[in-house]
Amino acid sequence: MPVPKVPKLRRSLLQAPPDNQVLLEAVFDNSPLALHVMRSIRDAAGTIVDFEVVQANAEAERQVGYSVLGLRMRQQWPTTLTVGLFAGVVQTVETRQPLDLEQYYEGEGVQAWYRWTAVPLNDGAVVSVENISPRKQAEAELLALQLGQQRQLANAVLEAQEAERQRMAEGLHNGICQLLYAAKLHLEQMSQKTLEPVFAESQRKAVHLLSTALTQTRELSHQLVPLVLLDFGLAEAVRRLCLESCTANLKLQAIVAPALDVPIELALPLYRMMQELVANIIRHAAATQGQILITTQGSWLELRVRDNGQGFDPAVAPRGLGVRSVQDRVKLLGGQFVLSSSPGDGTWVTIRVPHSALTN
Repeated sequence: MPVPKVPKLRRSLLQAPPDNQVLLEAVFDNSPLALHVMRSIRDAAGTIVDFEVVQANAEAERQVGYSVLGLRMRQQWPTTLTVGLFAGVVQTVETRQPLDLEQYYEGEGVQAWYRWTAVPLNDGAVVSVENISPRKQAEAELLALQLGQQRQLANAVLEAQEAERQRMAEGLHNGICQLLYAAKLHLEQMSQKTLEPVFAESQRKAVHLLSTALTQTRELSHQLVPLVLLDFGLAEAVRRLCLESCTANLKLQAIVAPALDVPIELALPLYRMMQELVANIIRHAAATQGQILITTQGSWLELRVRDNGQGFDPAVAPRGLGVRSVQDRVKLLGGQFVLSSSPGDGTWVTIRVPHSALTN
């Protein structure tokens, strides 16, 4: 197709005053952006079916390596249809509203990120093209750096929390437990035969109370350092958590994806979250049934904790420290937290954490 003779942009399109014509032409020709002046190609019904390049600057031809004058957008660059550029320029011409589009372009031998802008000009548009691949690469590198720093921060925070729990557990086991056991032993050594009946009964009650306190202290120590998690992994630890948390009025069920393999660095904070959510069910839900479901969804690990309790309105009910601590842990892991509840309809908590959390 012969290339039509096109008047200079300064005369035919911009209609600049004579004093500014040379300046405008210089700006157009020396712009670091690829600039294309395009006129609309319409069918008999007046619908835009293509655009023809009627003027382009040096950068436009340098980017593609050939002259673009007379070329048509849909014919020469059909990928403009799939990335939305053609439709965007049509909208600019018809509505007189500017276009600003960023999209990855893969076609016609090109693989790169581009930014296109368009402004209406008569029955056409001026379209600028900027290769923004370097910027996108820099943004990706910055994001990777930020994620790495976030993981390091999460590791440091969680390790500090676990170290404090370990210290507290050792203090309970080696300190308070030993003192309770010694006090219980001394009381048991007192012969009830030599005691007045009232003191004998008090001794029996004191021994019982000390036994209960000793049992509860040991359980607390084990909760602070979940040995079952360290020895058998997350799946078994969750099953044990549900089993040990069941009461006469509350049944808890654990459903875990087969062959679930979670590194201990990630399993530990996940287990802490489930401990807190189960505790919330016991303390606040007035539920008779609860369930923990752990599945894998692509590159994400998903946890769902639900109950059939009294529920609440999340918009008005104050959230306790437990829920906030779970949200904070999820945020540190770069995950997602969703809470759904309504009065009389139980509570759902969904947590999604990337497998890459806490790993480099």
